[in-house]
Amino acid sequence: SVFFYVLVGNYVGLGALAHEIGFSFWWMALSTLLVWAAPAQVILISTLNTAALFEVALAVTLSSVRFLPMVAAIVPMLHSAERRQRALLVPMHLTAISVWVEGMRLLPGVPRGERVPFYNGLGLGLLAAAVMASAVGFYLATKLPPVLSAALLFVTPLAILLSTSRNARSEEH
Repeated sequence: SVFFYVLVGNYVGLGALAHEIGFSFWWMALSTLLVWAAPAQVILISTLNTAALFEVALAVTLSSVRFLPMVAAIVPMLHSAERRQRALLVPMHLTAISVWVEGMRLLPGVPRGERVPFYNGLGLGLLAAAVMASAVGFYLATKLPPVLSAALLFVTPLAILLSTSRNARSEEH
């Protein structure tokens, strides 16, 4: 989907930002695995050297609270009577905007018993692409024009707007 390309572009820009600020690649990769939200990662990377750790953690947490409604919307699509609650922990962590939008679009066509593995595969695939793209951005940072690096960070909001409007449809009964 288009989200793969948007995600790659966004994380190339994020990797370049991490390099410019002096954030190591390994910390960048770890933040992608643990935080898995580009806006929160921008906050983390840009404030870690200038604010107290508690303030950084609070800002990242407040930025990530926006995922709660998405998790609340996707969990009923993933849950089934025979599935244990703990099986939903990984999908809840993997819920980022790109995974959620594609999950909401694709999950209705997936048999209920296969939805959790499908969603996990979708999320882990996009997460792996994000880590690899941040590595590319990190190591190309000296070669990318700063304007391009910054522009890549703003591709995601545009893609979210377009995908949300694509997925919003009125069903008449």
